Amino acid sequence: MTTWQQQLSAELNGGRAEQALLVAAAAETLGAPVAADGMLTDRVLLHPENAITTTLAATLGSVLAGGIIYVVGFALAALGGMALLSALGLGNLVAAMQLGMQAYAAFLVMAAGVATIPFALLLFLAGFLGAPPLYLFPAALVARGLRYGLMSWLLWRGGLHYRDWLGRYYHGLTLVVALGLLLLGVFIVLLKFTQRGGV
Repeated sequence: MTTWQQQLSAELNGGRAEQALLVAAAAETLGAPVAADGMLTDRVLLHPENAITTTLAATLGSVLAGGIIYVVGFALAALGGMALLSALGLGNLVAAMQLGMQAYAAFLVMAAGVATIPFALLLFLAGFLGAPPLYLFPAALVARGLRYGLMSWLLWRGGLHYRDWLGRYYHGLTLVVALGLLLLGVFIVLLKFTQRGGV
């Protein structure tokens, strides 16, 4: 456990627990070695009556950090990143990726937001490729709310009974759900193209 996480964890039984969780979730999304899931688990077990505010704090922290990552990607594209890729002969690939990202960014963010690893990368790519944020951030809020909310609900319902199970299996479960959402998205895209081809 890092010193920063120890400092944030020390706040979990006090009046600034939600702020500490918001910071922890933001830091984790930005790539810092902080485990927001573990802190969320401890907070809900200590104060199950605050499970809703705890979940909201973690969700908002992660989505706000995702917004920062999106802006960084957008700025890098505007500052010459897109022109550099075109100069390297990748213009057609980037254009195809832009079309796909603009059409399906919200769905992809929804799938990635349930898991942990690809969430920040996908938001960076969405910003870099210019995906409009209108549906992107509501999708991120729903996805991260689902991820943290399901964990909080299980702990609120089962307490210590679910803690060890969540520690062992929750990351794998969320990756399976994210993969299922992505496969559903691929199926919808293929169905749409098949219907267009048949018309």
